[in-house]
Amino acid sequence: MGFVDTKIEEVCVRELDRFGYVTSSNHKIIESGVKRVIHLIEDFSLVLVVGFLMKSVVAGIIMEIVYFPLRIYSGGYHASREVVCKILTYGSIVIGLGIISYVYIPKNLLHFSTVLGCLLIYVLAPVDNDKKRLGKLEREKFQKRSRLIVIAVFILYLIMDVICAQKCMKAITYDVIVISVGLIAQKKRN
Repeated sequence: MGFVDTKIEEVCVRELDRFGYVTSSNHKIIESGVKRVIHLIEDFSLVLVVGFLMKSVVAGIIMEIVYFPLRIYSGGYHASREVVCKILTYGSIVIGLGIISYVYIPKNLLHFSTVLGCLLIYVLAPVDNDKKRLGKLEREKFQKRSRLIVIAVFILYLIMDVICAQKCMKAITYDVIVISVGLIAQKKRN
């Protein structure tokens, strides 16, 4: 797992360097960005494959689209090792799609869970992690963005309710619950 990632990252960074995009001052930033894009592609690919197998591709796409910006700007639990992070991420995707596809959840419980999760994210985000502490200005910027994103997510949830897209509603609910639990876990850890 790590070997393939490193190889792909090295090739991408080398090619970007060849075209003059990498300098000594931005090398680490470029490496980190390439790594993030690779992880995003891996996550999205897994969502498409598992979503196809569980007949929930659209809900899976919604789940990934909602999760990604919420996670970036809200923060939350960070595993100490990359392999643990991948296991948690992939496990979360498979479990989420399993719940979306096969578990009946009453609409009133979906509504309650979504409102509670969104409120928790709105109040708690952003949360620092061990690897990176936020400065005051950065905290304010991330808080504003996470609040705007959670409001947009809630509006998307309402739209899905109006058009009776139950699986998509469950995808959004699952995301806000996972994010809010991660925020609580990281807050307790700090």
